Amino acid sequence: MILNAFHTACGNNDLEKIKEIISQYRNYVASLCSFEVKIDNTYSTALGIACRKGHHSIVKYIVESGAHTSINAADSNGARPLHHASLTGKLDLVQYLITHGAMPSINVAESDDFTPLHNACQFGTLDVVRHFVTNGATSSINAASSDNLTPLHFACFVW
Repeated sequence: MILNAFHTACGNNDLEKIKEIISQYRNYVASLCSFEVKIDNTYSTALGIACRKGHHSIVKYIVESGAHTSINAADSNGARPLHHASLTGKLDLVQYLITHGAMPSINVAESDDFTPLHNACQFGTLDVVRHFVTNGATSSINAASSDNLTPLHFACFVW
């Protein structure tokens, strides 16, 4: 019950509800953030949900409340918070995650072999693409997805 409420609050950008839950379960923040719950027909961690929705203030609050250990945690599809954030086009969110420990996820592929760079190229987020390429996503540049598509393929589709 508390997991659904916490994850739903992350998706709804409900910082007050998150603060309330974290204050009650302060010793279990990392655990709350590591469990997956089905929201919007997708199983994801709380941090993954907040990142996918682009809720930077929620991500920041959760990480600074003790969930920094889940910053590279993969969901059941292998996607990490950085994968989700790369879909939003919010460079400040991507930068925040990287500066708080998500750098190891920059070249990691999820279950369809998409890296964060694939996602950023697919959704036309040029600022995020530039940031990834200039900050270590070099092995992702030619990485092929399970459909044999590279980030360049997606960039050509979008731009």
